[in-house]
Amino acid sequence: MSATTWTFSIPGFVTDEIVQASGSIEIKARRTTHEAHCPACQKPSHRVHSYYARRLKDLPFEGQPVRLHLTVRRFRCLNRRCRCATFAESIPEIAVKSAQRTERFSRSARAIGLALGGEAGHRLAGSLALPVSADTLIRIIRATPLPLAPAPLRVIGVDDWAWKRGHVYGTLLVDLERHQPIDLLSDRTAETLAQWLQQHPTITIVSRDRSTEYISWHFARSTDGTTSQRSLAPTEKSAGSVGTHLGTIAG
Repeated sequence: MSATTWTFSIPGFVTDEIVQASGSIEIKARRTTHEAHCPACQKPSHRVHSYYARRLKDLPFEGQPVRLHLTVRRFRCLNRRCRCATFAESIPEIAVKSAQRTERFSRSARAIGLALGGEAGHRLAGSLALPVSADTLIRIIRATPLPLAPAPLRVIGVDDWAWKRGHVYGTLLVDLERHQPIDLLSDRTAETLAQWLQQHPTITIVSRDRSTEYISWHFARSTDGTTSQRSLAPTEKSAGSVGTHLGTIAG
């Protein structure tokens, strides 16, 4: 099938040219809307200041990577009191501001990354004509917001994990009832953990490893709202593993 017989529909754009080269498909299109709204004052404007190009990776077509070359505009704000003299029109239906990938490309990459991780996800994405590196998959995973728990947290696991092995460590928190990670703390100090727990008063059981960073942590909340303390020391036979000892916070 030649490129001249292909048709693509991009919302709000008209396709000018489709080129097949170097094992990929490049689609050139331009914006067709007549006006845009200033992001600062929300006033519509039809006065075009200039044009610029956005290049976005898109989902593959017939086993070939696709890249969009979109011509979009910068408008003059018609509100003299607005802090923005000019502004770039947004295309949220296609990609967020400054993104290098379309939203549908990012959703596919996110699903692959969450299922397989970095290196394995990179290999699968390559076989599906989704050009994305292992590091990019990891960044997409880290930027993915965790879903809110459907019910209050009650039982959690606490362990440290390495931002940079041997140098910088954080704290991983896991919902042991739903078997899901719930948060990552920037360090593994007892103070940071205690502050996080104070923000989640429904937690009644905490399971931790034998890290010396957490041994000094004492925290318990009594039923009348005052604060008491209890040591959460691990048991001997469960040393060295995550979630091997249950310490109960009085509540």
